[in-house]
Amino acid sequence: MFPALSRDSKSLLVGRSMSFLTFIHPNDPCTVYSEEAERKALLACVTQSLAPPGQLPSLRGAIRGVASLGGFLGRKSDGDPGAQTLWLGLQRLDDITAQGRILALSAHPPSASCRRYE
Repeated sequence: MFPALSRDSKSLLVGRSMSFLTFIHPNDPCTVYSEEAERKALLACVTQSLAPPGQLPSLRGAIRGVASLGGFLGRKSDGDPGAQTLWLGLQRLDDITAQGRILALSAHPPSASCRRYE
């Protein structure tokens, strides 16, 4: 229970700080808060394409992408996403990123010398 609680608290804290940074630096690149695997997973989900875009989205665009995974609709009158929507989106992005890493490992299995059990 405690690892899940700490993960959820971390997600909420990161969601709050991400939404705060959107107000301060909305045009910064999205590399501030994400790893390469997370960026690839987010862009693949949001654009529905595996082809990388020509330019990385801004921090505001990446946060809106994460929020869309959490249920944010992004209508004209919606405003910026809240902490709960970002929290849900970050949890979903963690799952999608983990799935992408597993699929990458299955596409390139380790060599026979790396296997522990035979």
